[in-house]
Amino acid sequence: MLDFRAKTKSKKLPYGPEVSRWLWILFLLGVVVIVAGPLMQPATWEFIARGFRLGRHGQEPPIDTRLPPKGNQDDSGTIVVVPMDKHLGELGVLAAAFRQEPVLSRQQLEQIQDDALFRRAEQEVWRQLLELLHQREASELEKQSEGLVSYGQLFRQSGAYRGRLVTVRGQLRRAERIPMPANAWGQRYYYQTWLQPADHPSNPIQIYCLELPEGFPLGLQIQEEVEITGFYFKRVAYQARDGLRTAPTLVAKTVRWFPRPSLAREEQPLKGPALVLILVAVAGLGIGTAVMLYYRVRPKGEFKVPKVVDFSQWTPSEEPTAAPGAQSLSTPSVADIHQNDQAAEQHEGLA
Repeated sequence: MLDFRAKTKSKKLPYGPEVSRWLWILFLLGVVVIVAGPLMQPATWEFIARGFRLGRHGQEPPIDTRLPPKGNQDDSGTIVVVPMDKHLGELGVLAAAFRQEPVLSRQQLEQIQDDALFRRAEQEVWRQLLELLHQREASELEKQSEGLVSYGQLFRQSGAYRGRLVTVRGQLRRAERIPMPANAWGQRYYYQTWLQPADHPSNPIQIYCLELPEGFPLGLQIQEEVEITGFYFKRVAYQARDGLRTAPTLVAKTVRWFPRPSLAREEQPLKGPALVLILVAVAGLGIGTAVMLYYRVRPKGEFKVPKVVDFSQWTPSEEPTAAPGAQSLSTPSVADIHQNDQAAEQHEGLA
């Protein structure tokens, strides 16, 4: 039985699996070229490294920083409560091993009171720490630091860390410029900042800085990754939304800023050999791809359309054999047609 229904043609791509593999390779190379730009920036690798460091550091259990409801009033008119250092034994905090002695004398250390506001007796010690920071370079301070410390270490061992250089890390969430009291080096302003530590995001650290990096944002709602090295001072009492709380307080020279990579950041245009090399590589890749596709999808044979059709050498094919019982329908030849015309003329003459 003959089937005259239209056959559905299979949809085949004009190229084979080999070309498909090459197209995927070209796509992956394009992705690599796009990603290579941000990966060449040092800030990107610093951001990745900070993520690994924060992951290793982890987060400690929550710490209650609220002050007891009852407190004592000293002669300076500031709030003073029972120090929390007496609970260190209950918390199981081990004494820290330090590399250097505090920069403050024992008499100066005894003048500083935890869990209170800034007292008048502490102003001279505070001014001395500011002067030491002004005289030293930031790189020197980082070398002399006791290293990276956690929020729990500062909060629970405040007396042990007092007057020592320590390093903290996290996000700076607030930075304000405030007038600075009269000083010998003529500085008019310094900055009050609040750090959200990496190990205790819900418990802030108060840090006073002599200066900030150029371009560092100011405001009450910022979020900048920083690392700060400074002198630890005390646990300062401050007014929170739910009452009085305490926060470790440091004084630092500056902050080490890790700005987030910006996609819209303007980069210097490529020049010289680097630009020429990239253009040559892209051009060569495009030409190679075009040549490969051409030889892959081009027709196997050549076909030419003749301008003039010549039938002089054409011979008709053999006539098909008639079926039995069917009347033969033969095509008359030229001689038969001529003979028929003569017979017709004779018939007209006789008539």
